Amino acid sequence: MAEKLGIENFGPWYVRAKKGDNPLLELLEIEDFIYDVIYRDYISEFKGEKQIEFINYGSTQLIFVLFVDDRKYTLVVNQPQTEMGTSKREFENLVYLSSKNSNVISPLYYFNSDKRELYVTPYRYQARCLGSEINKWGMWIPEPFYRFEQFDNVTRFNVLTAMIATMIRLYDEESGKGIIQTKLDGGDFMLYKGAESNMTTENILNNIELIACRDMLEIDLEGYIDLIRKDLTGKSSKPVFITRYPRSKISEEEVEAGIELGRELRKKQKEKNLK
Repeated sequence: MAEKLGIENFGPWYVRAKKGDNPLLELLEIEDFIYDVIYRDYISEFKGEKQIEFINYGSTQLIFVLFVDDRKYTLVVNQPQTEMGTSKREFENLVYLSSKNSNVISPLYYFNSDKRELYVTPYRYQARCLGSEINKWGMWIPEPFYRFEQFDNVTRFNVLTAMIATMIRLYDEESGKGIIQTKLDGGDFMLYKGAESNMTTENILNNIELIACRDMLEIDLEGYIDLIRKDLTGKSSKPVFITRYPRSKISEEEVEAGIELGRELRKKQKEKNLK
């Protein structure tokens, strides 16, 4: 394959094994599990000539692309150290949210064994993951080689406010729940390829997609907004909205702009629903 889709040179160094376990053995078992899943030909999406490519990793999951003929799917596989059931919960959360929102990835299938689990989503070709590295906000770009590209100050402001606004817009009034345990700096949001040519807030909002939803918290909207404000400005003793304090700080101005934009998006959505 000539396409550049993400990190190359996959090996046990990307596997987060439990203490005392062998990462190489864990890797081999993960690969066996993946192949067991993708050769279940009773699933229509899996029928055809197959190929697997590793593209990314995190402390919780490993990410692969499944090629089936000319189609592509993302496989999100739990890391060995990740508690079983984590991926199932995320799968169910994403199914629920994507049924109501167009900018949330819509999972297709979930599979598990005694110690492995994965879920399948559509693949977004060469999408850019948003986040930060060494106190700099930017995005990871897979082609022509996998790299991190830093944002200028204006783009940074637009991206951060768009991510915060999207989380507020995704607050679900029907269930009274908001999304928590989010890595704003670690790739939980992605941007469709091509959007980087016009990084206005409006274009970002039209091309951003939430690809992770580890948990949801039952809380009223104003309480959720206050939680976001406290967590992102470092005023919480223990962050709940985010999984950790971001590697690069977010200013109060950026947080408040994101909150204001989120309120505006919710208002517009309500007005649209009333028409």
